[in-house]
Amino acid sequence: MILIISESTDITTSIVVNWLNYYSTPFLRINDFYNLKFHYQINNKTKQLYILKQNKKYCINDINVVWFRRFKVNSDIKFGKNTKHSLIEDINRFVIQEKQSILSLLTIELANKYWLNHPSQGRVNKQLQLQVANLVGLNIPATLITNSKKELISFKKKYKSIITKPIQEAATFVINKYSVTTFTREVLDEEIATMPEYFMPIQVQNKINKDFEIRTFFLDGKCFSMAMFTQSDVKTQIDFRNYNFDNPARRVPYKLPLDIENKLAKFMEIMKINCGSFDLIKTKDEKYIFLEVNPVGQFGMTSFPCNYNLEKEVALHLINKNKYYEK
Repeated sequence: MILIISESTDITTSIVVNWLNYYSTPFLRINDFYNLKFHYQINNKTKQLYILKQNKKYCINDINVVWFRRFKVNSDIKFGKNTKHSLIEDINRFVIQEKQSILSLLTIELANKYWLNHPSQGRVNKQLQLQVANLVGLNIPATLITNSKKELISFKKKYKSIITKPIQEAATFVINKYSVTTFTREVLDEEIATMPEYFMPIQVQNKINKDFEIRTFFLDGKCFSMAMFTQSDVKTQIDFRNYNFDNPARRVPYKLPLDIENKLAKFMEIMKINCGSFDLIKTKDEKYIFLEVNPVGQFGMTSFPCNYNLEKEVALHLINKNKYYEK
């Protein structure tokens, strides 16, 4: 049987589930620890672990394959208006910690099963990614993390044009009815001039002269790539996530050179990741630049424009692995 650990709002997971249903393949999807009964019992003689969902019992021993898509651990506790803020924070922290312990227990009990992605690889350090990419022969952008104005000025002088992005993950903040997102953006001299001598550490990179951007979905050795012509629109030139919904960037299937695909495969082997979405840049002088890989990144944005039907590919991969490991 296949276990899917995901979120209720993840459309990609739902499409993969539709394919599993089409092929009459048994599976269990967990979006949270609500709406199911989680039973784990251990004593000096026996151990039991099963999940009861919609009156159907799933035993841990029946699971052969696990797809860790993504999983948001939150508390969902509702508090009264007069509850102290400090108490709310403490209780939420405790509930999240308890849920994370359950997820950890699942990963321990299923350690000898086949995993397509793993919770331990959900957020891979971006600077480690750059080191490994460089190790396997991929080009990477010059990168600096600093909290020193002097070092920032020196980096800017060396590379002329630089951009800044979060050290790890982009974030979205909701202010009243509006959302504010941390996009990649260019760093200007006049902005640096207003900064103090020391500040919270930031990450900067040399601004690359792009021909176009590439999103590559990697599935256990296979590469499915898409070219994104982001440079024709000022809005998306630096960060393609700054979408122009009125005039979207053209996206087409693309075939990476074989040596680049081999280097991406070697990168994934070293990182012990078997699935993920790469962000790459092709430069005007025909170079390919590695930016990052997201093991739980959305691949629907590559699947639909390029007719790759990646959701079916993932479903068939899970089915084939399930058949292999149930023997």
